[in-house]
Amino acid sequence: MSITRAEFTNDLVVANGAWLDARAYGSALNNTTLAAANTAAGTSRVLVITPGTWTISGNLTFTANVKIMRGAVLSIASGITVTFGAELEAGAYKLFIYADATSIVSFTLQQNVNVEWWGVSTGETDANNTTYSNYAIREAWNTGGLVVNGYYDIDGALELITTSTEDILTIHGNRAVGWNQVDNGGAATMQVDNTAAQSYWTQLYIVGGLRLDGNASSGDGLILRRCQGSITNLTMNSGSGSAMSNSNVGINMIGCIGMHLYNVSVSRWATGVRLGCYNSGGTTNSTNACIVSGPSVRYSTTAAIHLEGDGANSLIVKGNSITMLDCDSNSAVGSVGILMDDYLQGNTFHTCWIEAVVTGIKLTGSGSYIPLLNMVFCPRVTTVTTCIDIEFGEDNTFIGGQYGFPGTASTDVIIDAGCTTNEFLFIRNFPRTAADGLGDAGTNTMILGHGDGGNDPTEELQLYMGSGTYGMMLNNNSRIGWQDSGGTERTNIIMNGSDELIFANASASTVFYMPDDDYWVNSLPQAPLTESKTITSVGVALTVSIPTSLVTTNGDSDLDNATLADGQRVGQLKHVVCVAEGNAADTWKITPATLRGGTQITFSGADEGCTLLWSGASGWVVLHNNGGTIS
Repeated sequence: MSITRAEFTNDLVVANGAWLDARAYGSALNNTTLAAANTAAGTSRVLVITPGTWTISGNLTFTANVKIMRGAVLSIASGITVTFGAELEAGAYKLFIYADATSIVSFTLQQNVNVEWWGVSTGETDANNTTYSNYAIREAWNTGGLVVNGYYDIDGALELITTSTEDILTIHGNRAVGWNQVDNGGAATMQVDNTAAQSYWTQLYIVGGLRLDGNASSGDGLILRRCQGSITNLTMNSGSGSAMSNSNVGINMIGCIGMHLYNVSVSRWATGVRLGCYNSGGTTNSTNACIVSGPSVRYSTTAAIHLEGDGANSLIVKGNSITMLDCDSNSAVGSVGILMDDYLQGNTFHTCWIEAVVTGIKLTGSGSYIPLLNMVFCPRVTTVTTCIDIEFGEDNTFIGGQYGFPGTASTDVIIDAGCTTNEFLFIRNFPRTAADGLGDAGTNTMILGHGDGGNDPTEELQLYMGSGTYGMMLNNNSRIGWQDSGGTERTNIIMNGSDELIFANASASTVFYMPDDDYWVNSLPQAPLTESKTITSVGVALTVSIPTSLVTTNGDSDLDNATLADGQRVGQLKHVVCVAEGNAADTWKITPATLRGGTQITFSGADEGCTLLWSGASGWVVLHNNGGTIS
């Protein structure tokens, strides 16, 4: 076996080795030398470009694998394209200098490219970082992805512009790297500029994490126009401390379909995440079938999550899912945890924690453009003024969850006029105060769940079923009540925990009170359900309102008489029985004021009696008779 000795130039292998030094193929550092070196390298060796500025004045295509060393840069003239047909190897340092925006670098293979290759660095000006970052983003479409290795200041928007329906951009990073918008003129940090003339969707993927920060005067943090794809571990901040900074939107999804956001963190934008509609140049799209999972929103002054349809243009935001929201907005004036606005249908919200906002969940709209058929599952709404405010909305369902802290009175539910068939099921600590407006024209609304321990510590279970202007409510210690549309309690039936049943009127004063065997009406004690009477021959009146009379004869060996007045209502029953005789020679009778078939019923002694029914015009009718003679 023979071994050929390698030849060296500038300490690099140029022949008979794995690496080839481009300087060996020309004295000038230009595209002509590089083209000759590329031909010599073929496909089996790596072309190494050593430090220096290489002037590229003509189009250049590398078919060999290329390694560019730190300090080597390709200075590409206007209108010139450099194409890497094989693998390019380099670290996170500057490789390219563009004469202007018409200079182009393209990649044939699916490989990662570093944003720093275009000159982005912490030592550059904000303006240059903006320009260089946009060059990198433009060239990174359809590669393995754009890798961000640092945190860089910019003073203009990062533009994600696609040119065909199959274009895909992937950005790789982590929560410590990305861009910081320092512009004070309202520029967004990053935006997908998918214009109305395009009939396709932008495919965007951010993996591993990224920071996209702003300031008090910058625009939206991330604008996604007509996008598909996924974003994970995105962190966005627009201020410091607990200050409410930016008046715009952190993540603004405009006309997106199938866009997924996972574990995004948005702080100090007026609105954390917005799902809205695109309407420009004759192209219209609503945001549908998107997922926002695990968003953390802090210090929002308008809304943590805002879903906004466009009913005037028949654009419905629908089929989106918001899960595991963590919202804490420091009780900013006017802030809302979840804002459902205008034309929405079939959106779901799962397991959301909403804290320190003015209104936990708000549904609003205008005219016939309202939230419909949306579902909220198991939220936790706490430290708010109003838990749920439905200004406009129909057929929305709230299932499970807990609203308000026990012991806090300012946790209301407001349902305005015209809002119908919204349902509330299996809710813990549901707020119900005298002024909550629950059911205010909210017909066919139903509530079933645990009561608000703050406003009434005894409430354990509620059932409210709106039907017209009245409903039914079942509360703790077995309480059933009726409310009118204004929330005023009309009647309550309460089992008060002492085996006592109470019927109460609208003012909560006792109407019917029944402890054990007695009952009261209008707060006054009434006759018991049974009475005992000793009757005489002169006649002793039985109480017509008491169902059962137990009589005893007086022992004077004659016919004793129990008189009975007419009944109080048709169908009323009266039971009369002799429980004891004063003397064995006593007999007794019942003489009703009106008796069908006679005037009296005569008995010979004890353990005899009868049951009578008041029939109205025909008087008392004997239903059951034990030992009596009707005459």
